[in-house]
Amino acid sequence: MVVQCKIAAATVAGASHRELGQPGQDYGAKIRGRGIAAVALADGAGSAAHAALGARIVVAGILKLLRAEFHALLNQASDPCAERIIQRLQHGLDRCAQHRGFARGTLASTLLFVATDGWDYLCGQIGDGRIACCNAEGSAITSIFEPAKGEYFNQTVFVTDRDALDNLELEWGGLDEIGGFALMSDGAEESLYQRGTGAFAPALPKMLGWLDRRSEATVRAALTRNLRDTLSQRTGDDLGLALMRFTPLPAAPLALGPREATRLQRLRRHQREVGQLLLQPGQVQNEGAIAQAQ
Repeated sequence: MVVQCKIAAATVAGASHRELGQPGQDYGAKIRGRGIAAVALADGAGSAAHAALGARIVVAGILKLLRAEFHALLNQASDPCAERIIQRLQHGLDRCAQHRGFARGTLASTLLFVATDGWDYLCGQIGDGRIACCNAEGSAITSIFEPAKGEYFNQTVFVTDRDALDNLELEWGGLDEIGGFALMSDGAEESLYQRGTGAFAPALPKMLGWLDRRSEATVRAALTRNLRDTLSQRTGDDLGLALMRFTPLPAAPLALGPREATRLQRLRRHQREVGQLLLQPGQVQNEGAIAQAQ
C-alpha cells in the first residue's frame, strides 16, 4: 500500500510562564526534503537562563542533520552515529553561546526526534519526555525509551551536558507494522501516560487518528487548543506534543473545490474542523482533574 507521512507538532506555555507573561520553553518543528521526513521536540530546562533559545537550536540542528545525513547515520554503528549527532548539536550550541557571550549550560534542553525515509526510521532521546510508536491501526501504543533522570528527583539530563553522548538513546529499524510515532515533553506526558501502569491515555490514539482524516494544519491547531485548554489543567509545566502518522494515499487525486470558493470559506471550514477535534475528560489520565474543553 502506498502511504504518506503526515506530521503535526504543537507547544504551549505552561501556567507558570503564562502568569508571568513569559513564552514557553518547549519547541517542536518538522522538516521534509531529500526523501526524508523528520520531527523533533525539545524541552528547555527551567533553571537555564536561555533555555527557550537552546531548545530551538537543538531542534533546528537535529532536523538539518537528519535531512542531510539520514542514510549515513542509519548505516553507521551506534557509537559513531551518536558521536556525530552530539558533535553537531553541541557545536551549534557553542557557536551561539560564544557569539552572545554566555555559558553553554544556559542553553540547556532535552531532545526527542524521529526521522524516516518511508522504509526505515531513526529515533533518539536525551533527557525526559517520551517517544512512543503505534501499529498501523493506531491502537496499540508502546514506549520506545524510558525518560532519562538525573542524580536527584525531578532532574534530568540535557544536550548541553558533558556526558550527553553517554545519555543519548538511539533506535532504528524498518517501519514494518509501525503506523506512527508520538513525541511528548514531560508536561504533556503527565496527562498522556500513566507511569504506574505503563498505559497511554485514550486521547493519544485518538489524536494520531486525526491525521488520517485531517490536514496537518488542522491537526496542529487542534493539538494547540487541546494542550492549552485541557492537558494544561494537570500541570504548570510547558507542554509539547509532536505526531507522525503514516496514512494510505487516496487511489485517485481528490477533486478540487469550486473555483469560486473564497479564502474566507476555507478559513471557516478550517475553524469548524478544529472545533470538532476536542478531547473529552475521560480521554486523558486522572479525568477528575481535567476540565472539559468547551
